[in-house]
Amino acid sequence: MTAIDELAATAGFPNSSEETFPGTRQAVADVRQWLRKLLDGVPVDMDDVLVAASELVTNAVEYSNSRGGSFRVIVGHNTDYVQVVVLDDGPLAVPPDNHGRDGGRGLLIVSQLAQACGWETYSTGRIAWFRIHLIGDPE
Repeated sequence: MTAIDELAATAGFPNSSEETFPGTRQAVADVRQWLRKLLDGVPVDMDDVLVAASELVTNAVEYSNSRGGSFRVIVGHNTDYVQVVVLDDGPLAVPPDNHGRDGGRGLLIVSQLAQACGWETYSTGRIAWFRIHLIGDPE
């Protein structure tokens, strides 16, 4: 399944929301606050969702043409999982592999926290997403 397919799936969830955020570092905290509010009462490991979302948002703000512009976040959940999708304005730079230095491990962290994740560059931007199962849902 492509990242664009994941985007369409999230938008079709019965419980989904979308918000546009400014491409600033403050957006990382703003997205976390927004997700806490939206997912209040949803049986999911909120810490995992917030860390994974923070990594994708940081990539959008620091490593894409959304820096200083804006990016979108779509969150949805069904009876099995929460899915978060971040859409940015595409390649400025891919996060470097820093070989032990701080930074450059965001997508690795997301892949360790989520049951599924991915990213794709398309004609006008980039989509990154992850899925985390609800607590009590078989993985």
